[in-house]
Amino acid sequence: MSKYLILICLIFCGHYIYAQEYNLIDFEYQIAPNANSDVEIGTIAIDGNIPFQLNKGKLINVLGIAQYKFTYNENFVFATEEIESFYKIKYGWLYAYPISKSWNVTVGAGLDLASNFEDKLSSEDLFYNGTLKFSKKFNASTKDARLSFGIMYSGILGKQQLLPIVSYKQKINERIAFGLGFPETYLKYDITTQSELKANLDIDGLTANLSNTIPLDLNTNTVTNARISTVGLSLTYAHKFDKYWTVYGTLGHSLYNQYELVDDDEVKYELDIAPQLYFSTGIRFNINNK
Repeated sequence: MSKYLILICLIFCGHYIYAQEYNLIDFEYQIAPNANSDVEIGTIAIDGNIPFQLNKGKLINVLGIAQYKFTYNENFVFATEEIESFYKIKYGWLYAYPISKSWNVTVGAGLDLASNFEDKLSSEDLFYNGTLKFSKKFNASTKDARLSFGIMYSGILGKQQLLPIVSYKQKINERIAFGLGFPETYLKYDITTQSELKANLDIDGLTANLSNTIPLDLNTNTVTNARISTVGLSLTYAHKFDKYWTVYGTLGHSLYNQYELVDDDEVKYELDIAPQLYFSTGIRFNINNK
């Protein structure tokens, strides 16, 4: 299957999500221009969440597509044509079950199809994810608060691995709320009922299969996977311009970037991505907005 056919399928998938009764669609475009870095990365992503209220708890279907576009500013000893674009298609589900009035448990599983799609699909393009999380709601100074902890199997740090979930979220007053922990840390300020500012610690990663083995030199060094991880600080302004639609813009600066070419979990080559500014903009649609 060619990458162009895959993109067409994704567009129709996005339209299907959009048409559901209870959904959220989020489209985002991000660039990180930096001519002083070996590599520049741009992304386009569409995410959708489709919740279903059950007799006991809630089931959320999570879908998403993304393209990662790489621009190489250096001449490397190996060919970069097949590592200029990566694509990820994801599907997963989350089930939140209320154990009591203050406790609930969330379990989830997902599957990512991540590759450069330079050849036919294979099982090597599939990456599995999972989540188990417990949350407790309580009042702190009469304001809503939530403590969560658990584990997840994810590639959010670039490599697929078991990671902890630990977070504390609280609404301080009618305008200010914060979250502290992993994988989410933020401070949010509601300017008005229609607009907000949010400072965020951004953590993102990608593990993608290479359809064809890429030789790095004339010897036996070859790579079969690419792993990317980024950590940054950002400030987002979001404005809700009607009942359903929200537009937003983000300015951020990466603190840590890692881009590795890997074979059998062994790092064969690491490319330099210097700390850099990044910009993103997007639009959300949520039929449940009040």
